[in-house]
Amino acid sequence: MKKRLRFWIGVVISAIGLWLAFRGVPFNDLGAILARANYWWVIPALVFHFVSVVGRSERWRMLLGQDRVDSITAFWVMNLGYLISNVLPARVGDPARALIIDQRCHTGFPRALSTVVVERIFDVLAVVLGLVLLLPFMQLPADAIGWVRIFGLLGLVAVFGIVFLLTQRVLTERILIALLSHMPGVRLSPDKWIERWRNLMSGFDALGSVNGTLIVTGWTLVSWVGTAGAFWAILRAFVPNASIVPAVFVMCIQAFAMTVPATPGNWGVFEIVGRESLVIPFGYPASQAFAYTVALHFFEYLAINVVGVIALMRYSVSLSDISTKAERVEQEA
Repeated sequence: MKKRLRFWIGVVISAIGLWLAFRGVPFNDLGAILARANYWWVIPALVFHFVSVVGRSERWRMLLGQDRVDSITAFWVMNLGYLISNVLPARVGDPARALIIDQRCHTGFPRALSTVVVERIFDVLAVVLGLVLLLPFMQLPADAIGWVRIFGLLGLVAVFGIVFLLTQRVLTERILIALLSHMPGVRLSPDKWIERWRNLMSGFDALGSVNGTLIVTGWTLVSWVGTAGAFWAILRAFVPNASIVPAVFVMCIQAFAMTVPATPGNWGVFEIVGRESLVIPFGYPASQAFAYTVALHFFEYLAINVVGVIALMRYSVSLSDISTKAERVEQEA
């Protein structure tokens, strides 16, 4: 029942997003803009997209352990996870790829799932850094600038928090045990919670050295530079003299928009967020902003799914089977 309700909530959110995105956009203008676009820019966009995915898969491989996972396997399983998130509800792509990589490389499922958490932390920090760096190049309302500064401060706090967790693991466990002993209604024993905590922290093992931290940070930068390049290349197809700033801003805002519980692929939400990210701060015409957002979304969706389908055939994975297993382990976690 809960799963069905969540599905219909996502449908409603996507429908509202599409309606808002289409509102005020004449179909004649939209058709003319799409017809005039220079689609040769799709080629560099594909190159940038490939760079982004390789950066993410290599970062994941580093977190999992380079001696356990080879680059090819990390790449295909990463894309398979993206495919599952794009076509199946409940966004089980992340636990699904953790399951698959454990089956193929015996990394241990808890460790594989914890590396996904570490990835998300690094991605959030990268997006916040991107927004902060964009501030000098944008004309944003005062309240929007205030929110960006707050996010930047929270990102800085997160960095110090991660450093503390990595350097003071014994102290952190003692604090956690003390808190659990004073919490009423805790179903699991402190030992079980500590076991889960250690499983979560195992995803940070690659950050235990300066070299490991620099490599993970470097691949994070590569992945986001590749994504920014793809967003910019598609924008150049519609706006020949477009700078990189609007594309990076759209990318950062879309990263936060992905948390909205819409339908698989984030249809509707992607369109309205992308449109307003160009209209409000940069003054783009609504028709042009909407055409760019739709083309960008189709490009990203197809690029991810084509490679994901190849990975699906390569590993002979059943989507329904892996989705069921991923949902079960996600609920248990």
